[in-house]
Amino acid sequence: ISVMLSEEEKYFMNKNSRQFDTLGGAAMVNFPKASILVIGMGGVGTETAKNLVLAGPGRVVIHDDAPVTHADLGVSFLLTADHIGKGRAEASLPGLVELNLDMKVESHSGEITTDFLSQFAAVVITNHPALSKLIEWDNFCREKGILFILAQSAGAFTNMFSDFGAEHLVTDQDGENVVTHNIQTAVVKDDKLILEVTADQHGMSDGDIVAISGCKGMEVLNGKNATIARVYNKRTGDDGKDRNVLDLKRVSIAKLDDVDFDVASIKSEYTSGGIFTEVKPSRKMNFIPLEKSMLNPKGEEPFLTHPDGFEAMMLEHRSENLHFARLGLWKFQDAHNGDLPRLHNKEDAEEVASLAEAAHNEYKEKEGSMTLEDGLDKPFIIKAALYARAELLGLCTFLGGFAAQEVIKKWGKTTPVFQWQYTDFLSILSDAPAESHAPEGTRYDHQVALFGKDFQKTLSNQKWFLVGCGALGCEYLKGFSLMGIGCGENGLLHVTDYDHIELSNLTRQLLFRKEDLKKPKSIVGAKRAKMINPEIKVVVHEARVGPDTEDKFNDEFYTSLDGVCNALDNIKARQYTDSRIVFFEKPLLESGTLGTKCNSEIIIPHKTKCYRDDKDDDTARDIPLCTLRLFPSMIEHCLEWSRSEFAAVFEKMAKDTNAFVEDKKAFLADPKLGPTKAANVLKTLNLKKAGTYEACLNAALDYFNASFNFNIRDLTWSFPRDFIKKDENGKEEGLFWSGAKRFPRAANYDPSKVLDAEFLLSCTNLFAFMLGLPMVNDMDEFQAIYKKAAPGQAEWKAPTKKVDDEAETETDTGEIPAEIKKSLEDFDTGSFGQLEVADFEKDDDSNFHIDFIAASANLRAWNYEIDLASRHKCKMIAGRITPALATTTALITGLVSIELCKLTLGLDKDKMRAANCNLALPVSTSFFEPDDPVKATPHFDEMQGCEIRPVPKDFTVWDKVVINEGKSLTIKEFVDVFPSKHHNVQLGIIKPFGAPEDKLLWASAVNVPAAAAKMYAARESRNLVEVVEEEYGKLPENQKYVILEASIAEDEAEELVKIPTIQYYFQ
Repeated sequence: ISVMLSEEEKYFMNKNSRQFDTLGGAAMVNFPKASILVIGMGGVGTETAKNLVLAGPGRVVIHDDAPVTHADLGVSFLLTADHIGKGRAEASLPGLVELNLDMKVESHSGEITTDFLSQFAAVVITNHPALSKLIEWDNFCREKGILFILAQSAGAFTNMFSDFGAEHLVTDQDGENVVTHNIQTAVVKDDKLILEVTADQHGMSDGDIVAISGCKGMEVLNGKNATIARVYNKRTGDDGKDRNVLDLKRVSIAKLDDVDFDVASIKSEYTSGGIFTEVKPSRKMNFIPLEKSMLNPKGEEPFLTHPDGFEAMMLEHRSENLHFARLGLWKFQDAHNGDLPRLHNKEDAEEVASLAEAAHNEYKEKEGSMTLEDGLDKPFIIKAALYARAELLGLCTFLGGFAAQEVIKKWGKTTPVFQWQYTDFLSILSDAPAESHAPEGTRYDHQVALFGKDFQKTLSNQKWFLVGCGALGCEYLKGFSLMGIGCGENGLLHVTDYDHIELSNLTRQLLFRKEDLKKPKSIVGAKRAKMINPEIKVVVHEARVGPDTEDKFNDEFYTSLDGVCNALDNIKARQYTDSRIVFFEKPLLESGTLGTKCNSEIIIPHKTKCYRDDKDDDTARDIPLCTLRLFPSMIEHCLEWSRSEFAAVFEKMAKDTNAFVEDKKAFLADPKLGPTKAANVLKTLNLKKAGTYEACLNAALDYFNASFNFNIRDLTWSFPRDFIKKDENGKEEGLFWSGAKRFPRAANYDPSKVLDAEFLLSCTNLFAFMLGLPMVNDMDEFQAIYKKAAPGQAEWKAPTKKVDDEAETETDTGEIPAEIKKSLEDFDTGSFGQLEVADFEKDDDSNFHIDFIAASANLRAWNYEIDLASRHKCKMIAGRITPALATTTALITGLVSIELCKLTLGLDKDKMRAANCNLALPVSTSFFEPDDPVKATPHFDEMQGCEIRPVPKDFTVWDKVVINEGKSLTIKEFVDVFPSKHHNVQLGIIKPFGAPEDKLLWASAVNVPAAAAKMYAARESRNLVEVVEEEYGKLPENQKYVILEASIAEDEAEELVKIPTIQYYFQ
């Protein structure tokens, strides 16, 4: 396997790294060759075309001859005032082209003929052609194998129809990662072959199929697909009854390659190794044409994605009524020269309702058609028709993400919509729009038509803080610009992001272009926002939001805001922002994406729970050290090892050596200095002293020999293949090399082997970078240097003691050998400069970081006979890269922007909706009302060994105790005054909010040992704030309060008291 790529391959993989696995191999082969037609360039069409162009098909063609109006500027980021009067497609083309210069984007004008349609792999219709024309196009596309998608928005409801043809094969129904397990044991029991996995739970179901490989001793299983049956064990309950209990670690094999499995075929016993990997079943789907499907749109899945939940979906028959509303709109267009009903025109809306009822009556006469026994909801259909000409930006953005992802499903990965899906937010609109909803010929006409002029004035004068300007941030910045946030006299939008633009950003971060690479995201994003809407006022920050920037994002800053919108990619940063909005009592719009999945939350002070409620830290379970060091069994183990090696050699060793050069005396006097660190620094000093590329090559070869040859031989010398484990009493426990432990093989460097040579090249170049030497990129040139250097093979020497196979931590203790210590003491560093430290950067393909990690991980995998991994897989895992798509990002930000509209309208919490979405599934979106704040309740604390009582009862995270005596207090004065301010509670322990549990500001004598009590007693006469700044650091300038948390504990108390956070004001 080769882990190095050509420049062209590097560019393609780097640009598409975040979407490659999610879209699937077939799509990434076929999609870049495909031509896709998008008809209609209103809000939905613009969003669909944008998402497709970012993803990178071979060609996108757009069509829309309708002239650009002022209202279009509020739903399309591609249009400006200069485009008014021009054709929408023609005007939108330049902006689409610059989104992705690696593909063709074209516009088409004139009639859409079937001959024209025949050149496309997929056709997406987003405007409002006549129904007869849609049926004609769909029938033609079915005949030619062209994907047909209809995605329409009408005011506050949408409809989508998909036709993937008479037979569509889905190769991966849900897009989830396959389940992979190491086999611990394989035994025949009760005429069944039982496999036990090393994990705590196998997570398999009856009938699941797995591919087995790598078994030693039962080789007959290797290369076969096994059908799994779960295993149950008999257990006797407390009531004396026997029950079958599911075994979470074991499964049995029911079939092998679809043939009933006979255990008699097993001729040898299992010894070690083996992996089984889930094989996902495919699914055939049979789609029916639009003309037939519209008679009964109820498919295999619910066809409504509705924010008002079960009642609207089932009891009010919202989906059925929306379908007949759509039929009524089509019939109205047939009768009115293709036009939709006039905006807010009751006569037209009632005609639509009557036409819908006529369609319903026709359906009653057609067998198999969908009808409603109690008839249609005429007022609901009238309301839908009143707003049908308007476009709700958030809903357009939502549907544009949805439709574009459906196109990508053409190539088999993940399950498409079958076949209709409706979404509506009509419940947030007025039943009878007032005169204040009348358009005025501005870019905000669509929003005014839906929500009114007062809404628009309020929205434009709000002040919001957008935290992050990556994929989510770009979408929000685009949407806020179009909506008009920060465009009023008093309005303002703050944007911050400390990151810079990388190539991999371009497939999903719509505000960035090739010429923006390496530029600050927030600056470029704000510049493009001004191009979208020149009225917007943006304040740009290039700073991380956290405790270290509270002087910038201070009290005055947060107090001025109407709300905060998170566009972050890690939980800790979200939790910090959440703590700020809780303290300042501001609403928070929260969202996140992961591949095809996304979610949103809306957090409202005192009305909903906050983000950090019920959230765990995003820390993964650590792989045991002994597994990383000695017993890897999966490629993930090898990659984690490789990543730690990179850090140890090219980061830590360089930093340690720099510390030695900077202050040799202090370095050698450090009591924590161990023999390993000392030896590594000496090696690095000698390498720097040699100062040549050839010396770097020799260092890389030494590293190869140590890691992939000598260390492996040390291990197999310590534990030969037939080594028997014994317990502490000397009793034999079986073979040491069994289960997940794989007996390794040593590697001898061979320059003719691609992987060996690529490792040596990348490792040599990293050493050269450390020394500030030029790197060699060409393999032929490097091989010539190797040949000229003619390094010999070092010989392995047997170790003097066995390898410790049970060490759970790496230690560097013991005496430093005298010769190493003396060499360091005598080393002259007078002319030495600082070494370069290789800060790991996954997205720079010229720095050899991923090359080294991929090569070293695969060499280690070869050592242990583990399947090798592609460079892309190595990059994703070692770089901890999360998959990301433009479609998912658009969908969720569209929904969040609708929640922002609800906030501006002042709607109650019961109208707000959080969302969970998964575009890999046919029913992609579920909505739910945000949870109430989590109330503090009495409970038993096992750590404290007593009851915890909240004071006051049922307080939430939004509550706090404010202490403001108009002066500064000593600690004693603060403790003394507190009971009178908060329910007579006596304080026992005080510390600043978020400070470590073992670093207290003050504690009463009953809560700490005598020595500590004496120290805290001495503090009581001192100014509280002075002690805080002395012990924990300076407070931000102009901050006149301290946030404290307190425990109320008494000696041998049977009950402890829990209170809210304390805000103490001082002078």
